Amino acid sequence: RVLEGRGGSPFGRRSHEQFLACCSGHKNGRAFVLTAVPRVLQLFDRLIEDGRHGSGPTSPGSGAGSPPGGHDPWVEDIGAGDADGGARPNSRDYVPLGSAGDGPVDCEDSLVEECDIGDDVHGLARCPWRDQPSLMHRIALGAIAAGLAACLALLSLQPLRDAVRRRASVGGLARCDGAAGAGCLLVAGLSDVDGLAGGTALCNITALPPGEAYLQSPVSDFDLPATWARHCEREVDSPIVSSWHGQNKCWEWMKQLGCYSADWGRLSWRDAQVKTAAAGKAPHPDVATMSPLRDPDICEHYSAGAALDATPEEVRVAAEWLNTHAKVFVVNLPTDVGRLQFVSQRMAELGIQFERIAGLDMTLPSAYVKAKRHGLIPEDFNFTRAQEEASRPFQHMQGIAGTMGCAAAHLRAMRTAAEHRPRKPLTLILEDDVRLVDDFALKVKRLLEAEAPCDWVAISLKSKCPYGRCISARLTRVGPDGNEPEERCRHGVNYGFYAMLYRTGDLDAVQRRLAQVVWNDRRPHCLDVDVALASISDEVAYYAVPAMQTPGFLTDGAAGSTRVSINAVSNAQSIALQELQTQREKAARAAGLPLESCAVYGCVPFSPFNECQCNLECRFYNTCCADYESECVTTTTTSSTVTSTTTATSSTTTTSATTTTTTVSSTSTSTSSVSTTTTTVSRRAPLCAVRGCGPFSPGEECQCNTECVQHGNCCADFDAHCVGWGGRPTAAGAHSARSAAGPLMLLGV
Repeated sequence: RVLEGRGGSPFGRRSHEQFLACCSGHKNGRAFVLTAVPRVLQLFDRLIEDGRHGSGPTSPGSGAGSPPGGHDPWVEDIGAGDADGGARPNSRDYVPLGSAGDGPVDCEDSLVEECDIGDDVHGLARCPWRDQPSLMHRIALGAIAAGLAACLALLSLQPLRDAVRRRASVGGLARCDGAAGAGCLLVAGLSDVDGLAGGTALCNITALPPGEAYLQSPVSDFDLPATWARHCEREVDSPIVSSWHGQNKCWEWMKQLGCYSADWGRLSWRDAQVKTAAAGKAPHPDVATMSPLRDPDICEHYSAGAALDATPEEVRVAAEWLNTHAKVFVVNLPTDVGRLQFVSQRMAELGIQFERIAGLDMTLPSAYVKAKRHGLIPEDFNFTRAQEEASRPFQHMQGIAGTMGCAAAHLRAMRTAAEHRPRKPLTLILEDDVRLVDDFALKVKRLLEAEAPCDWVAISLKSKCPYGRCISARLTRVGPDGNEPEERCRHGVNYGFYAMLYRTGDLDAVQRRLAQVVWNDRRPHCLDVDVALASISDEVAYYAVPAMQTPGFLTDGAAGSTRVSINAVSNAQSIALQELQTQREKAARAAGLPLESCAVYGCVPFSPFNECQCNLECRFYNTCCADYESECVTTTTTSSTVTSTTTATSSTTTTSATTTTTTVSSTSTSTSSVSTTTTTVSRRAPLCAVRGCGPFSPGEECQCNTECVQHGNCCADFDAHCVGWGGRPTAAGAHSARSAAGPLMLLGV
């Protein structure tokens, strides 16, 4: 309304046209808030500065503060004959306040063009006028934020209204501190939202997020010439076992040679492609560029991670800022005492307060059962099925126990942070093998104030093999890799949950959505929690700092990867037994039966997490479950008969004329019975419903493979779950296996 009312001058009319151009063409409310609002704010900032030049304290046309030619652009009415705008001031010739006449402003003359340039907003970022804070500017920010909240309320767009209130200061006069630009987001007087007593900058409102088109679908096109695209698909061998239709093998080699084997992300993608081309596995970038990060010239610079030019006092104040506005957690396994000591010492040196979150070691007895009981792993997730899927060549994974524990620990940390009170606006979750740089807190503060767009929800402070788009000198907008199948969770890029920064207010929703993706036993690659979040980065505003920027925010890996070490431990059979127990517990709960029994636990070794025990030693310790004898002890009595025969012979001799000898024999027979009692403790093997219909399993009581019918050792539920699977026998042929396998277990599981 203000601009329209000033339409009496060509400058006013032109400004109104620019305003309309900035506000039009957005598909929905979300696109308007995230794209139009920052551009309108930039326009207002420009107009405010132009207005101050044209109608400052001095009178129009006299002295400093007047535009060239002495015209007041807001009130002058140029005659109809001056159709070209005549004396309308040319913004290109304006000298910003405080510039001391250093030269013309290097900005586009028409903000219509600036608003229509789509995602290429880097020209706007170079405009000096945006770095000139003013009281008028802050009032404009507050007024527009309040107006947007009111409009959204009228439109009943509650989520968008809340987002605007959370990401902008309603009062508009809270002060950004000196390091922030004129457009920094102010959060003030919103203690009900973010727990702040005062104002602080959580993002830069002039830093624009990527447009809607960028997020519509995973990007998979490297724009290779047809000859190279055909060569990379058909003629280059693959570095991995996995294969799929349309696989770009040049890209697979570029990740292998240029990232994984190059100290995990220390090279820029251009240097990675040069290295891959030297091996004959991809085109040279001068011939055909493969850019996993779009606009690489913005952020792919090794020097962008250099230490800041800051005083010790600035670093100290930044650490206080971090302690005030961020809750810091460190994920640490109970057995990793040395790592905890290391990280504690480093955090003390930096003056950063933190809280420890216990990690999960799936090699410990009953750890999987405990995780499921506490809701850290959902009931419907099946480890045995996930491990079987992971072992397929298409997935090309090894053990998954360490990866599973890492995911559960991070999701628990996110849930703990979301529920923590009093709430702070930021949450930082660290792994225990990171070493934060000396100016870490100051780098985080400046990253948010100067570079982070206001839609951000999560930021990885170190991302290896990044994929997406550079949006500022130190920040990328993560994107899903469309070159990788969804069934593999778009796996292969965007590694790194070493230091994750979250908006606390959004953390609960992010954690719930991420958990849905992680706990999918048909897509075991999604157990890599960093990969899982990247796979839904078209839904979640996920940003990251490229790892090739050194030293960046942190270093990692000095103590090795615990996750990889646990994955290498072969304990799949132990977790499979625990999986069977959790399935029986689930069935018992559904049937309303007590859980504290061997029928549920199975006849397993000692478990500290079970209320009673079902092993042989429980008799000695008097800890047996009530049904231990009936479920786990088999008593067999055998009888044998022993028959002994005794023969006695006596002789009587009579002497006379004739000698006669008489012999009398006596035989007696005795029978005795000997009873032998044998007590055995049997351990229940995982049945086919849990174990799956796979190959022969050594050491198991029953089997779920084709040959079990021939050998008479099929599990009780073999015919129900495995008949017809992979060429298995028919139901009629498998029926005979049922009697050989014994009775069905509890509730038919």
